[in-house]
Order: sequence, then structure tokens, then C-alpha cells
Amino acid sequence: MTDQFAEPQIPETQSREAQTHELPELVTLGEFPEPIEAEMAKLRLESAGIDTFLSGENAAILAPGLGPLHLQVKPEDEQDARAILEDTGEPGVVSSYTGRDLEPSDS
Repeated sequence: MTDQFAEPQIPETQSREAQTHELPELVTLGEFPEPIEAEMAKLRLESAGIDTFLSGENAAILAPGLGPLHLQVKPEDEQDARAILEDTGEPGVVSSYTGRDLEPSDS
């Protein structure tokens, strides 16, 4: 009879260390008390091709107000990510719409 609680056998070609998942090093860009602000910043970076991670995202879903969300990126993306988030855009431009800008009417 086999022991159902016995430790699984690992093939000799694969060590126990090789089975662990190494988490990538991440840099925290900022804390966001409001989930919508964190999501907007995350989407700005992802639209520029930068992979992001929101630390605390699942906790915020389960218990809103639990704490701030931490927006994180890989160290090699930090400089570009900060530049993107600090860029407020041209004055008067509200979106990335590339069509004709509408001028306010004088009526």
C-alpha cells in the first residue's frame, strides 16, 4: 500500500532548487490610496510596453481601504516608467485622441 502523504519523488535531473519559482526584483514607483488611480497609472505604463505589478491589488478587492496599492516595475524599466508617469502631456490635451482638437466655443 502506498502512503498518500509521502513526499513526491523528484527526478534526479531536476533538483528541488530548480522547482522553486524565483520572483523578479521589482522597484516601487509609488503608493496609491485609490485603486482607480493605481489602475490608471498601471494602464499608462502597460500601453507603453512596460510590464507592471500592483502589490496589494487582491487585498484591495477583498477589503477596500485596507491600504495603499504599490505600483511596481522591473529595475530596467524604472527610468522610463517614471518619465511616463511624470509627463502630464501638452496643456489642453485631455486624451491620446489624434483627431482634430475642438476649440471651446465663444458663445
